[in-house]
Amino acid sequence: MNLQLFRLPGIVTSLTLSTIALTIQDATAGDRRNFLIYNFNQQAIVRFYIAPTNSNSWGRDTLYGILASNSSGRVDFYDNSNRCVYDVMAVYLDGSYDTGRYNFCQISYIYFYGYGGDYFPR
Repeated sequence: MNLQLFRLPGIVTSLTLSTIALTIQDATAGDRRNFLIYNFNQQAIVRFYIAPTNSNSWGRDTLYGILASNSSGRVDFYDNSNRCVYDVMAVYLDGSYDTGRYNFCQISYIYFYGYGGDYFPR
């Protein structure tokens, strides 16, 4: 994947962020930051994290289940924030992961391709 690395491995902590949820649906509506995840990777995405760019932790997993290969899911925002730019991390079945920084006020989808992630935990 051509995603830029913005977080160091091992910075995953448990922080409850009840304002973001991943739901399996096929269209975006409501909050302008809602977006779709398309998993065209050969591996399932087993965890998906979203964090504000100034955060030192990834927060909680927003994926309720597994996002199988060749499927999609929707991430909905449920807060009154004006924040648009977030860091994301998709963790695959083999433990590898991809990260990136996105402005969700300007895009409505993210694609994941390949076989597993570009990074492996240490």
